[in-house]
Parts: sequence; structure tokens; C-alpha cells
Amino acid sequence: MASIEKACGRKVSVFSNCFGDNLAKTIAQSKIVIGDSYPGVTHGYWSNRLYVMLGYRAFYVPTYVKDMEKDFVDKKHLVYAKNAVDMGNIIKEYLHKPEDRKQIAENGYALVHSKHRFIDRVRELKKVMGFTL
Repeated sequence: MASIEKACGRKVSVFSNCFGDNLAKTIAQSKIVIGDSYPGVTHGYWSNRLYVMLGYRAFYVPTYVKDMEKDFVDKKHLVYAKNAVDMGNIIKEYLHKPEDRKQIAENGYALVHSKHRFIDRVRELKKVMGFTL
């Protein structure tokens, strides 16, 4: 967090164990939501928090993971950060762009609610397993 705070020049609040209605309220009160994904689990893996945050209309800045661009367009659905310093710079830039944040959050929300629902994952899983829906 120190690198992010230094780069953006602001204190960053951290919330944990935040779920359901509490998560929705926290996101609604946040101008920018940041996240990290561990890139080493498997090819193309990123946290499901990405879908949850976009589904709650967050302006979301995750750490970039290889192949994210196959599902999400940078600066259209979310804003990728290369590292903590880049994330801080993005926060600094977008704090002063409320309309851009709102548009990107709306685009991300529309995308996950149209293409990344639970039924979409079931269809994808069945296809990988050789079943048809």
C-alpha cells in the first residue's frame, strides 16, 4: 500500500471481510476500487473479484494479468495497472475524472451482466467438457 499511496499522494483505505450488502455499500461509496490478482495459478487466471467488482459498478483498477484483454478492454471496462506505482498514478489521474470513471464503470457493469454471468460459465464448462447446452 505504501507504494500506491506514495504514487497517488493520498491515503488508501483497505477493507477486508466485506461481503453482500456491506460490499455493495462500500463499493457505492468508493470512487476507485483497486485489486490484485496472483498471476501464477494458471494461464489466464485472475481473481473472480474482477467480475464481482464490475458487477457492482465499481470503477475497478486491477493488476494486469496476461490475457485479460481477451475479455476486458483497458480504459473501457476497467483500467489495468502494471504494478503498485502505476496503480497509484492511475488513482491520481482518475480521481479528477468523475465522468470517465462513471462511464468505465457502466461499461464494465454492462459487460459482466451480458457475457460473464453464472450461466455463461456453465456453458463454457460444458463446452470444455464436451457437452452441449
